[in-house]
Amino acid sequence: MIPEQEASVPKWQRAVANALNLILRGYPFPSAPSAPPDPKDGQTYFDTTLGKVRTWAGGVWNNHF
Repeated sequence: MIPEQEASVPKWQRAVANALNLILRGYPFPSAPSAPPDPKDGQTYFDTTLGKVRTWAGGVWNNHF
């Protein structure tokens, strides 16, 4: 991981490190009870009704598990 609070690191670099650390830790997907309207390829969300992580690809929603 990237140090988040190193005193010698400028504030903007700490902000970038914090954002990257969220990604590296597997930042949670947005949750919704149904698929978002007008999805873009690669868009991912957690469907709270189905209990599944889903990604839009190839014109359909694909379940991760």
